[in-house]
Amino acid sequence: HVDKGTCLSASEHVWRNPYYGSFDNIAAAVLTLFEVSSLEGWPYVMYRAVDIDAEDRAPMRDNQPWYAVYFVAFIVVGNFLVNNMFVGVVIRSFTSMKEQLIGNAMLTETQRVWL
Repeated sequence: HVDKGTCLSASEHVWRNPYYGSFDNIAAAVLTLFEVSSLEGWPYVMYRAVDIDAEDRAPMRDNQPWYAVYFVAFIVVGNFLVNNMFVGVVIRSFTSMKEQLIGNAMLTETQRVWL
């Protein structure tokens, strides 16, 4: 296994996080999970998470396969929640604009029933 010390001792190597998908701090993790929930590049992030070994250790292929279950569950639950909230806001805005255009916004509930 390659660790950080071995990598830094070789002059031509650099130890750094991947460009896409880091969980080293809260801000980066929240941004990464937001991008995963939008389905933008989520397989790349999942494969990197599955390859995680330990802190300051190089990734090993398919080291933590159960992390894939987390990502799939996060996508299913996250997308359903986010999509339902988005659709709810759009429908509510559409209904509000429709009532203003038709003129039902000033009617009471009883008057609306008669229409």
